[in-house]
Amino acid sequence: KRTFRCVVVGAPELSTGLISSMLIDSGNGRKGSREGTLTVKPAKSRPPGKTPGPGNLAITRYRTVVEGAGQTALEVRVVTAQPQQVRIHLAEIGCPILADPIYGEADELVSRQALHAAYLSLVHPVTEETLSFESRWPADLAAVIPLPKRW
Repeated sequence: KRTFRCVVVGAPELSTGLISSMLIDSGNGRKGSREGTLTVKPAKSRPPGKTPGPGNLAITRYRTVVEGAGQTALEVRVVTAQPQQVRIHLAEIGCPILADPIYGEADELVSRQALHAAYLSLVHPVTEETLSFESRWPADLAAVIPLPKRW
């Protein structure tokens, strides 16, 4: 299980949701959703399966934590694990990650994209023990928008 925290430009239409699509290489070092496969549904929706044709299924769940000043702090959980999935999905629903140099735009307030791997849980391959790791929101991104202390 992987949970990311991020600050995006704008706000998603739904405060909590499930984004799914078939990701393909769209050229120039970028990936994107295959035409006609991007969907956004309420969070409690059942994830869709793979659609026929090229691409890898990508499923992302998100919830709004706080909104303010044209930005939104989100907690994002990836159901699948495709490269750049979070960045692509959020940009394609009109909410690029703040200062994302590929799927968004540079921002003078921060020197890097406002995306952070906050939580990881996995089963150890030998001991089968569940291991969990948590990382707080980085100090260099703390002033982006007012965020909860637990971040």
